[in-house]
Amino acid sequence: MSQEKLKYGEFLRNLNDSIDEVFYSDIEEQKAVLRELGHDPEKVIREGAEQIAYLRAKQLRKIKAERTQAFLEKMQEKLRSVSESAGVARQRLEEWLSGGAGDPAIAMFRDSTALEDEDVRALLEDIDMLEEFKRFLEDDGSVDGK
Repeated sequence: MSQEKLKYGEFLRNLNDSIDEVFYSDIEEQKAVLRELGHDPEKVIREGAEQIAYLRAKQLRKIKAERTQAFLEKMQEKLRSVSESAGVARQRLEEWLSGGAGDPAIAMFRDSTALEDEDVRALLEDIDMLEEFKRFLEDDGSVDGK
């Protein structure tokens, strides 16, 4: 194990011990210590909670920005990879149409042979983007499921 990992492990143990000490000791005793040090305990608690909320919101914004960027990169990649042949595109469209019984969009395109090759490719691009966007929206963006 590297020296850096050992230091990190020690840091985490110390942090855990500190958290245990704070959470499992008497709150009135903690407030008395803060008063002895010249601090207003209510102000310290309020400012601590505000700082935690700020840092959590900042982290969530960062995570959402990263997920949005990843989504946009996937969409750009899909747009760049639209160079598939007409036959392959028609086959993909037929597979998609056969797999979604009851979808109103399928009724509009049940005769894909009437579509031009470029229309088939454009339709597949839209389908791919919509499916990717659907997966993106289903991800609630939460870090810990809360």
